[in-house]
Parts: sequence; structure tokens; C-alpha cells
Amino acid sequence: MDSPSLAGRRILLMMLVLLGACAAAWAQTPIVDRLSAEYAAREERIRQISAQLDAGEVPDAALESDLRTLIEYQDRFESNAQTLGAALEVPTVSLAELGPPPDKDSPPESKDVATLRKSLNGAISRLTGLVKQSEIDRANVERLIRRIRELQGARFLSRLGTRSASPFSSEFWTDAAAEVPPMLGAFGDHARAWWQHQRESGRWRADLALLAAALAGAVAILMSPRWSRWRAFEAARHAIPAPSAIQKRRRVAFMALSRGVLAAAAAALLYMAGTEVGLIGEAEQVLALRIWIGFTAVVLVWNFARSAFSPRDERWRTTGVGSTAAWAQCWLGVGIYCLFVADRVLAAGFELAGAGPQFSLAMGAVSSGLSMVLLLLFIGLVPRPSVIHDQESDAASPTAVAPPKLERPWRELLLSAGRVLATLILAAIALAYVALASFVFHRLLLLGLFLIVFYSVRVLTLWALSGLPFVAATPADTTERDQEKQRLGLWLRVAVDVALLALGIPALLLTVGYGWLDLQSWLGVLTAGVRIGAISLSLGNILVAILVFLAISVGTRWITSIADTKILAHAHLDEGERNSIVVLIKYAGIVVAFLVAFAIAGVSVTKLMIVAGGLSVGIGLGLQGVVNNFVSGLILLFERPIKIGDWVELSAGQGYVKHIGPRATEIETFDQASIIIPNADLVTSPVQNWFHKNRTGRVRVAVGVGYGSDPEQVRKILLDCAAKNESVMTFPEPQVRWMDFGDSSLDFELRAYIGNYDRALVVRSDLRFAIFRALKDAGIELPFPQRDLHIRSDDTKGDRPPA
Repeated sequence: MDSPSLAGRRILLMMLVLLGACAAAWAQTPIVDRLSAEYAAREERIRQISAQLDAGEVPDAALESDLRTLIEYQDRFESNAQTLGAALEVPTVSLAELGPPPDKDSPPESKDVATLRKSLNGAISRLTGLVKQSEIDRANVERLIRRIRELQGARFLSRLGTRSASPFSSEFWTDAAAEVPPMLGAFGDHARAWWQHQRESGRWRADLALLAAALAGAVAILMSPRWSRWRAFEAARHAIPAPSAIQKRRRVAFMALSRGVLAAAAAALLYMAGTEVGLIGEAEQVLALRIWIGFTAVVLVWNFARSAFSPRDERWRTTGVGSTAAWAQCWLGVGIYCLFVADRVLAAGFELAGAGPQFSLAMGAVSSGLSMVLLLLFIGLVPRPSVIHDQESDAASPTAVAPPKLERPWRELLLSAGRVLATLILAAIALAYVALASFVFHRLLLLGLFLIVFYSVRVLTLWALSGLPFVAATPADTTERDQEKQRLGLWLRVAVDVALLALGIPALLLTVGYGWLDLQSWLGVLTAGVRIGAISLSLGNILVAILVFLAISVGTRWITSIADTKILAHAHLDEGERNSIVVLIKYAGIVVAFLVAFAIAGVSVTKLMIVAGGLSVGIGLGLQGVVNNFVSGLILLFERPIKIGDWVELSAGQGYVKHIGPRATEIETFDQASIIIPNADLVTSPVQNWFHKNRTGRVRVAVGVGYGSDPEQVRKILLDCAAKNESVMTFPEPQVRWMDFGDSSLDFELRAYIGNYDRALVVRSDLRFAIFRALKDAGIELPFPQRDLHIRSDDTKGDRPPA
């Protein structure tokens, strides 16, 4: 039998389990009720949308609203699934803690435990039902989304493919003109209603003052390029006598974006003032936004064309046309966009006034037809690309005619595409497909505007990056640090292009006709997580992680550049110590970049360490050498037995330390060859470092004089030669040692210390020149090796018996 204390502990444990299960069930009840209500409302709305689609024609606005609602439902399915999974886990764990129900032969469990078991089973059944209902709703939502998108696509193609009345018929223009008076009346009614409201509210004086102030501010913003400082800045930039191609492109981009931003700021000021005083209401939002964007686009295109064609200054012209043609192309390009903006603004205004579709078709026919005529004139003024011949083919075979090559084939292809599109749009208008012609015309002009903005932003971004201190300014630099800057600049340009493409692709899709809902659905696919075991990955997070990794890496380079040039350069450190600190900062930045990138991508660092620990068992032997060299590299950076610039002697040779990498160290020999030594060999093998503590070293010069020379005189001459050499240190003082009685000479050795052992060979050579000249002037013989041969005759040769 159990002791009373053991039975009491079991009862206490059972009570704690019951209390925990009851608390968990109580906490889950509000969540389950909320999800149940949400699922019921969503299921009812799904049935309503399905019934509307089955009933027949649904307005386009209603279709768009229903599609937005369904996409919101689709976005919530994932979060609801996670909430349901977490809610289902609690009663499941609690039921497992209660254990299985008693058998028939076992005594029944208490009433409280049975009630709790029944409650937990009911919660599990209810949550399981919600999970199944969520899966059914997900399938229905996806089916309805596909159905609505197919219906929208069919209606869109039907509108584009429908022929209207011919633009060459009087009926086409009569019907459009009949819609003008009602529209003008609607505008007048709106203006009078607004003014009457202002008079009744008593705020008209303050509102008019606000509008006047906003107008004055907008004019001041637009006139800012004519201020003296701005003009002086532009004059300084334009004072270049022969600007290069990149300078011309930078001028075009700067002029276009700077004036475009000013125009956008001025229009935004007026837009906010109009909204504040009630002149722009909810119904007028589309018209106001089109006026704002259209004004900005015209200013942007005008400054882009004026800078690119530069009619007044041929030096900055990016095309090979004359001044007259440059003016014509500039005005033609701006005229095309003015027609486009006028068409979009008037279409929005007439739609606000309740005009029918006939006037919009008439406006589309006029604006697209005139714009395409102007586009054909613009293309006709563009000079044809110059033709170049293959010189190698001409030299190899003078009689053979090499096929001509266009200097810029992409430009000719672009011009041909423009001619074809303009001709097709004019043909569509003539065949009464006005809606199709207007759509293609609008998308073509929006695409051109997008390319102008994309080009300008890219040029200015790369210009700003080229001014950073850690990016090379000229590609002709040859030093290792400058080459590293060039490589970093290349990767920065690649990162800029990738970032601009990531931002530009959605804008391009919106430009060519896709909607925000399409982009949201595609972004949902990118951000949808793919679970691999306990790790959840998504393409969007991976792309963001890559960009963040590049950003942190570039920031680390910038920090190391500042630390090296601004701080360490004034800290009285030698080049090796500065390099060690810079490399350690780079390693720390790379580690931080990897950790942050993995965290953004959804990979837990703890799980990554577990995986790395498991893999280390299998690949540890294969990576043992790499890890050993990497750790040895860290030891070299921390202990600094060798540094950048040290003169070292190894079994493989001797030379200067040029680079200490994570795996190996580069030694540059005196013959300009490179010796790559693994870092582990530098840590474990003997290395003679002439510059370890300092650059002080001792040079030795061996001198042999004749046996008839005075040793004291020789000693004095050698010390005088050492004293006259500027590189020889006075302390420790030079010494002369009589080394030996040689076969042909008295052997002496001059020993002297120099402050920079890097000049050891030069100092030895200079000392030998000076010693030779001094000994010769003193009449002291410099002997050369001699040998005395004594030949003895053999007197016993005649006494030998004959053979």
C-alpha cells in the first residue's frame, strides 16, 4: 500500500493538472468563439459573392470590391491556420496529461476528471471542425478569385476588341459634342455649390487666403532654380569645356529629377491646400491626382528633353543632330506628353461630370492620333546610327567586302519598334478600334515615362556611390587597395541594379496595365513561407536577406574605410597594426551580416548551430584544413607575429608580406613573384621576421686586405666609412672585428646598425663602394686568392729497370 504522504502528493498533482487544464480551456474559449464568428461571417459572404456571379451581370466596381474582399480572406487563411494550430495544441496536450480513460474493469474516474475530459474532447472536436471549414473556405475563395479574374479579363478584351463608330464619320463627333454641355454645366454646378458652402460656413476668407498662400509657395518652389545660388551651382557644373559622356548623362538625370521633384512638391502643396479647404472632395480625388501627376510628368519630360538635346549648348548634347533639329525634337517630345496628360485629365474630369463613353473615345482618338503623328516626326529627325566596318576582315582580305555593323544596333531596333507601334495605333484608329488604340497609346507613354525615371534614378544613384570614400574614382589605379575599391564599386553597381529592378518591376507591371490586386497576389506568393522541417523560408524574405547582407557588408566597408583613414591614420600605428584592426572589423561585419540575413530569411541561429554541429561530424575531417587555416589567420591578426609589410624568410623563400587572408598569406618576393603560404604553416613553422618589433637591423660587410697592411689603419678606415654613411646609426656604434688570418688576406668584418633594415642591400652596397675607394686611396692592397705550386722532379726514374 502507498503511504499517506505518497497518496497526498498524487492527489495534489492531479489537482494541479485539473487546474491547468481548466485554465487552458477557459483561455481558449474566447479565441474559439471569435474564430467561429469570423468563419461564419466569411462563409456567408462567400455564398453571397458566388450567388451574384451566378445571377448574371455584376458591375466592374462590384467585381473589384469582391475581388479585394476575397484576397483579404486569402491573406488571413495562413494566420488563422496558425492560430487554430496553437489553440488545438492546448487541449490535446491537456488530454494527453489526463491519460487514457479507465477500462471497463477498472474503477471509474472522478466526476470532475470525467467532466474535464468531456470538455477537452468537445474543444478538440470543435477546433477540428473549424480547421476543416477553413480548408473548404480556402478552396471556395481560390475558385471565386479565378472566376472573377477570368470575367474581368474577358470584359477587358471585349472592350478593347469592340469597334466604335468610325472617327471619319460625322456621327462619331456629333455624339461626342452632345455630351459637352452637360459636362460644363456639372462643373459649374460643382463650383457654385462649393462657393455657396464657403459663404455659408463663413470660412471663405481664410480658405481663399490658404489657397493664395499655397499658390505663392508653389510658385516659389518652381522658381527656386532661378535663385542665385542654384544658378551659380549649375554654372560651375556647366563650366567644363569638353564634358564626357558620363558627365552628360549625369546632367540629364540631375536636371530631370531635380525639376521633377520641385514640380511634384509644388503640386502637392496645392493638392493639400485644395483638400483642406474642401475644393477637392472624395469624388474629385482621381481628377486632382491626375493633374498632380500629369504636371510633374510634363515638367520631368521637358527638362529631360531639354538637357538631352541641349539646343542652346552643343557641348552637352547627347545626340548628333543640329540645333534646329534639337529644338524640334525637344518640342515634339514634350508635345506628345502634353497631349497624353491632357487626355487623361480631361477624361477624368468628364467622367466626374457624368459624361458618356463617346466623349472619352473622341478624346482618345484625337490625343492618340496626334501623338503618333508627332512620334513619327520625332523619329524621322533622329540621325541614323553610323556604320562601321570590320577592320580585321578588310586587312586580311582587301578584296572582300566585310558586312557593315551598326554602332548602336539597339537604338535602330528601338526606332523601328516606335515606327511600327505608331503606324499600328493610327491604323487601329482608322479601323474604328479607338479603345484599343487609346490603351496602347497610354501604356506606351507610361512606359516611356517609367524608363526616364528609372534611367535618371540609376545614373544619380551610381553618381552618389562613386563619391563614397571606399569606392574607386578612376579605373586606372593599380594598387591593391584601389583594385579592392574597384571590385567593391562593381558589386555596389550590381546591388543598385538589383534593388532598382526589384522596385521597378512592380512599377513597370502597373504601367503596362496590371492592377494593385494582381501585385498583391504575386507578392503573397513571394512572401508565402515554405516549411522545411522546423525552418520556414520564403522567396521574399530571402531576397530581403540578400539585400540586407549587401547593405551591412557595404556599411562595414564604409566604417573600415573611415576608421582606417580618419582614426587609425592618426593613431601612430604602423601599417601592419592598422591592417589587423581593419581586417578584424571586416570579419565582425561579415559575421553580423550573416546572422542578420539568416534571421530575416527565417533561419534561427540556434537551429543553424544545431545543424552545423550535426554536419561537423560528417564533414569535419574534410574541412579540418580550412578551419585550421582560418583559426591560424585569426591568431596571426591577434598576436601579429607577422604583419603587412614585414620582411620574412621562410623555407619557401623570402619577401614582403602583402596580404593576410582568411585561409592563406601572400608573400611577394624581391623578383615580384608571389608565394602563397597557408596560415597554419606560418603559425607552426619557424619564420624569420626582420621587422617583427622594429625595422632596426645589423649589416655586415666582409673585407680582406693584404698581409702587409696595417690592421689599425684598416680598422680606422672602416669605421670612418661607416660614420660617413647617413643610414648607419651612431648607437649602437659600428664595430670592426678581425675575423681570421686568411689564405691570401687578413679578414675583417664591419658591423653596423641601421634604422630601416629595408635598406640593408643598399647600405651594404654603399659601404662597399666607400671602403674600396678609401682603401685604394690609402694604398692598401686588396688581394685576390693565390696558390703556390711547387713541382719536384723524380730522380729515381733512370734507375728503374725497363719494363
